[in-house]
Amino acid sequence: MSGIRPFCKISTKRTEYQRQEFTIVVDSCYYKDDPNFNYQICEIELLVNSPKEIDSAEQKIVGLLKKLGFKINPVQGKIIYFFRKKYPDIFNYLSGIYGF
Repeated sequence: MSGIRPFCKISTKRTEYQRQEFTIVVDSCYYKDDPNFNYQICEIELLVNSPKEIDSAEQKIVGLLKKLGFKINPVQGKIIYFFRKKYPDIFNYLSGIYGF
């Protein structure tokens, strides 16, 4: 054996919703080594046909977020969140290297 072992086991349940032209994706993440620890993230997607449409799509997404009452904050992905909450020393070390 190489001595490599997993540091956590995560399962993700993805639910998708459609609202007009938007796809709303909710990921619920469950960490199997701690059933009381979980993480949810919501993404709003809007497909475009060309790069010229990206700015308009971003404005439409922000408009929907505001209409639904969501706060617009930067978020961390499920692995970074896991390290920040469960292993702050590792998180601090990696954030110093990678800046997240």
